[in-house]
Amino acid sequence: MANVERLDAAASASAIPRLAEILVACVDTGASVSFLPPMAMQTAVNFYRAVASDVAGGRKILLAGWIDGVLSGTVTLSFATQENQPHRAWPRPDTTRRAGGNRRRPLAADARHQRG
Repeated sequence: MANVERLDAAASASAIPRLAEILVACVDTGASVSFLPPMAMQTAVNFYRAVASDVAGGRKILLAGWIDGVLSGTVTLSFATQENQPHRAWPRPDTTRRAGGNRRRPLAADARHQRG
């Protein structure tokens, strides 16, 4: 069973090790998500620390995808900073890893069902 949920600041911070593992695995197997292989684990950890800080500061939303109870991917929504566009956010093309293979795909298709 798969589901998507919004992570708050505490959940974002506690998920950093798993999120970093997913990001490194995806980048190192060819996912095009703003990083180049080989990706250092510390680079991924630092990236998700910054995301968690932005979630805590209300600048981003972090959606997590779970497959059979295992955290498997993310979508990050960055809010617009323009004064006349507080209703807008841009999705960052994060990835997911599926059990049983190297398959990668954006989680954004699932995220559109998340309301918050």
